[in-house]
Amino acid sequence: MTKFMIFTLMIFLLTITNVYAQANVLQTVYQIRAIISRDDSTQLNEITAFNSTLSAFPTSDTGYSIKVVSNDGRNLFDEFLGVSFTVSLDPVGVIHLNQTTITTKVPYHSNAKSIGIYHSDKKILDIDLSKDFCNNNSICDLGENIYNCPKDCMPAGTQSEIPWFYIGIAGIAAIVLVIYLIRKNYTIQV
Repeated sequence: MTKFMIFTLMIFLLTITNVYAQANVLQTVYQIRAIISRDDSTQLNEITAFNSTLSAFPTSDTGYSIKVVSNDGRNLFDEFLGVSFTVSLDPVGVIHLNQTTITTKVPYHSNAKSIGIYHSDKKILDIDLSKDFCNNNSICDLGENIYNCPKDCMPAGTQSEIPWFYIGIAGIAAIVLVIYLIRKNYTIQV
């Protein structure tokens, strides 16, 4: 009975881990932090690239959107953007703000030229990825990383990504080893 419970628990844990991993797929993203004002003036605070999950985007039109555009002008990513100038505080009520800060993560594309934030059809922020990131001087400067400036930050032929396939195989091997050791202990005691 105990063997069956341990085996069932292990299968359950593997299933939950697999479902969680599929729901939260890590990918390279641009993270944009900006201040947006009611009058559509904007200020880019930060843009970085790293491995993470994408932000959740509204499914209905909010009046604001974000687009990642390729070198040849195609939209690589186009989603509504959640921007709100109100804060609800109990018992005070609703407070109306003149500006708000947004932080959002959109997918990285190696052929991306720019990221734009729009209010209706008006572009209120234009991020030129070729200027805001890489200066191609063979030195990994502040703000550059392997995603936004691979020529400066990663020597040719190196790989810094974690080989997730091999980590998964090692995890399965560890579970098989635990099962083997548990069975071995039970056969010795009998």
